[in-house]
Amino acid sequence: VVTLKQANGLRSDLIKPGQVLSIPGKGVPVGGVQPTAPKPGTSGVKLPSRSGDLVRELLDYAWSLRGVRYRWAGESPATGFDCSGFTKHVFGRFGVSLPHSAAAQSGCGIPVARDELAPGDLLLFHTYGSGIDHAAIYCGEGRFIHASSRGGCVRVDSLAENYWDTRLVGIRRVLGTGG
Repeated sequence: VVTLKQANGLRSDLIKPGQVLSIPGKGVPVGGVQPTAPKPGTSGVKLPSRSGDLVRELLDYAWSLRGVRYRWAGESPATGFDCSGFTKHVFGRFGVSLPHSAAAQSGCGIPVARDELAPGDLLLFHTYGSGIDHAAIYCGEGRFIHASSRGGCVRVDSLAENYWDTRLVGIRRVLGTGG
C-alpha cells in the first residue's frame, strides 16, 4: 500500500471512483493471458519527438493562451479552460492525447524526478482533498503555466512560491525523448 501511495502521490488510503492509479512492479497475468513485451531498448510507448523546437512551439502556444478565462470543465480557448482541459488542449495540438482529468493525466507519459524537470513537462499537484487535482506545464526557470481557478484565467506562476512547491506531487514527460 505504501508503494502504491508513493507511486501515485496519494496522501491517504482513499481512492475516488474513476481515479486512475499506476501500479509499480511486475504484474501477474490474469486468465493465462501473457502480455507482450516491448522490443529491447524501448519503453513500448511511442511518444512524439522531444526536440527543442517542439518544446519551444508548445510553450509559445501555451503562453499565447495567457488571460483566457478559467471555466470548470472547459477545454477551449473560446469558452475557457480548467487546469486539465488546458493541458489536454495544449498537448493535443502537438499530437499528445491526454484525458480531461488531472488524476488521469498522472498516468500518462513517463515519471520524471524533480531534479530532471525540463520545459514541457506536465506538473501534477495535490491542492485540496485527496489525490492529484491540478495540472500545469513547466516552462523552465521555476515557472509553470496553468488554468488557475484562484487567478480566474490561464496564468504563469512559480514553483518558488511555497503554496505550489509544497503541493507538487508528480512530474510526467508526455512529449517523447525521440523514441
